Amino acid sequence: MLSIPEYSEKNGNVYLVLRNKISGHSKTIHDSVMEKIEKDWKIYNETQKKIFFYLFTRHKAALSEIVAYVQINENTVRAYLNKFIDDKLVDKQSSKQRDINALYMFKKQ
Repeated sequence: MLSIPEYSEKNGNVYLVLRNKISGHSKTIHDSVMEKIEKDWKIYNETQKKIFFYLFTRHKAALSEIVAYVQINENTVRAYLNKFIDDKLVDKQSSKQRDINALYMFKKQ
């Protein structure tokens, strides 16, 4: 998770810089995504909040997993996920339009 160490010398002192690459980690949620969800939290219904919670805890999930968790019709969950995709909060990992194995995760801006 750390980049290559950077050494420098200034005024007879040696400095070591270790940069954290956490933003590139697969489980990191981009600040802009978190800010948008936080800002709009009150307007989301309970099912939408459950979907977010599931993605927060699992980091990525298939439609069938989310449907089983929220216990609501698949088409409704798909509509919410598509809305989240349009709002640039969630990404879908699949090249197909209606892929049952597609994975949904928070957008990595």
